[in-house]
Amino acid sequence: MKRILIVSVLSALGFTLAGCGDSESKNNSSKELSAEFQKLPKHLQDDFKAGDKNGDNKIQDSELDAMVTEDFAASDVNKDGSISASDLAEELGKDAVQGAAASLKTMDRNGDGRVTPSEYAVHISHDFLRRMDKNADGDLDPDEVAAFYGKIYDRTPK
Repeated sequence: MKRILIVSVLSALGFTLAGCGDSESKNNSSKELSAEFQKLPKHLQDDFKAGDKNGDNKIQDSELDAMVTEDFAASDVNKDGSISASDLAEELGKDAVQGAAASLKTMDRNGDGRVTPSEYAVHISHDFLRRMDKNADGDLDPDEVAAFYGKIYDRTPK
């Protein structure tokens, strides 16, 4: 599976990155998902579907834990146990380095220039997903994802 959450975090900061998740996921038929969710970019829909392992149209804590673990491993390009600016530059390309460095700085709680698995998990669960989980039930449903990303990907002329 390709990167999931770091892409979502960077997307929330204004980046649009190519395909993520498993596009062949058999979970979540599109007619069960809200119209607003279906308006999101395909890579975000695919990420959600790939993360919803049990097919109940929610990303639950156990599923989120697996997503965080997989995503961290994919982002740790040099496999040294932490994510650094060089990992992100290698993975995302030179055009995304500046934004990735800003995201990395936000996640790096101790300021050592490297994001550990625990720093990454804290950032994702506390700083990022809490803003998405509007009903505070601990799960992410398609409507919450659509409400969050709909603002980011709103292409309505201002």
